[in-house]
Amino acid sequence: MRKTDRALGCMIGAAGGDSLGAPVEFMSLADILDTYGENGITDLDGAFGLPAGVITDDTQQAMAVAEGLITAMLHNLTSEAVCENVWRELKRWHATQSIPFQSRAPGFTSMEALRKAIPGTLKKRTNSSNSCGSVMRAHPIGIAFANDPTTAFNIGMDVSVLTHGDDQAVTAGGAMASLISSLCAGVLLNEALETMCGLIEGIGIARLPITQRVCSLNADELACGSMKKIGLGWNADDALAMSVFAARRFPDNYHRAVCFAVNHDGDSDSTGSMTGALLGAMHGLDAVTRSWRDRLERRADLNRLAFALAT
Repeated sequence: MRKTDRALGCMIGAAGGDSLGAPVEFMSLADILDTYGENGITDLDGAFGLPAGVITDDTQQAMAVAEGLITAMLHNLTSEAVCENVWRELKRWHATQSIPFQSRAPGFTSMEALRKAIPGTLKKRTNSSNSCGSVMRAHPIGIAFANDPTTAFNIGMDVSVLTHGDDQAVTAGGAMASLISSLCAGVLLNEALETMCGLIEGIGIARLPITQRVCSLNADELACGSMKKIGLGWNADDALAMSVFAARRFPDNYHRAVCFAVNHDGDSDSTGSMTGALLGAMHGLDAVTRSWRDRLERRADLNRLAFALAT
């Protein structure tokens, strides 16, 4: 499979999962089932007063990260250049949140961090937040550094800490980027997880809990509603574990994986987006639910970014 096809699958797949979860992000599972039936939400629906296919701040921020990466790739692909350009693009995204219909329930931590003049760094952090905003926007980094999970991991941490200061949030961003890097190179999911865990273990025992949570999941024992065993997805390590959980439950079926990922009590759009990114990187664009693709908001921009990141 071509690198560009996996890149498209990842970007479009993430946006699809994000859009599926958008209407139910703040609903309990009981309310989701009451509204959408016994299987929960299984098709795109409107949100924020906009039609089906609408994206949330998760995809908006991922696109900002992609724009910053592309600029850095064209000029000086160092960690410093990536962080400088991504920070600038995230600040631009932040400015759009005062525009009607552009504000899509943005995360508090990201908004507060981006109000500051100076970004966080690994040596000087601006907060201690572990919210999932650090990890749900990390997949473009994996596309840009496909087949180089170590670099993706390190850049992922550098980009995460721009706005999120907790060790788990920083590590989760690096972990997600490394997973996507491996998957975009055609590596199998379990092997990609082993590489990810090795990278996490290499940076110190204080950050091991995220490794233990992801690796302790037994895909053979999963059932509907079992997301509660992990968390709600509001925290970065929860969101990563839940997304891996869904990907391992349905490794060959994008639609079933993202539906499983959004029908729970927590941060449905983030877990849906991350699961969609994983399955899209694994199987390419054709795996993404066909009826969703052209309905997605900003589809042309997503295509452009995926091609640029991959080439």
